[in-house]
Amino acid sequence: MGPVRDDVMWQAVQDAVAEVHDADGPLRILDLGGGTGGASVRLAEAGHFVTVVDPSPDALASLERRAAERSVSDRVTAVLGDAADLS
Repeated sequence: MGPVRDDVMWQAVQDAVAEVHDADGPLRILDLGGGTGGASVRLAEAGHFVTVVDPSPDALASLERRAAERSVSDRVTAVLGDAADLS
């Protein structure tokens, strides 16, 4: 993704979170197909707990590295699978 698209996508995520966020505590967020966790790690940095479900072990390994580098591993959970696995 390019920088402009990243900015637009991140603004949409922030707007959606703002609509449901209870200022008294963090959200528990499910990111289906979250891949390497660009948005998920940013949400964790904002204090939320994020579970990322993705079918790619390589993407999830990158997610875990990114979360560790940003010191939010305790707020990000990687799950190998896809939406069909949730039932």
